[in-house]
Amino acid sequence: MSSLEQPSNIKFCVLLEKSPSETLEMLNKAYGNDAMKKMAVYEWHMRFREGRTNIEDDPRTGRPPLPPQMKMLSAFEKSCVRTDELTIDAIAYELGISHGSVHTFFMMI
Repeated sequence: MSSLEQPSNIKFCVLLEKSPSETLEMLNKAYGNDAMKKMAVYEWHMRFREGRTNIEDDPRTGRPPLPPQMKMLSAFEKSCVRTDELTIDAIAYELGISHGSVHTFFMMI
């Protein structure tokens, strides 16, 4: 099943002047457990009623950007030949962050 199939079907239901609950019922009957959730169906239904024509999802911002300290730590870590030769305190001091933040960041890398 295409990810665009259900929004397309919702758009069709809006054109036929079906209510959101009727649309949800039809999607559940057609797709069973693979049907979109109620909130998603109602959201798409509203968008199409308000004049939306595009059936594709809106672009998302994606993963949030790394905090500046994480970028610094990543660059610092890459510049080190062996990070186990450095102490946590030295890294924290160099980056201007707490001892605990260094531990957290190294768990993420």
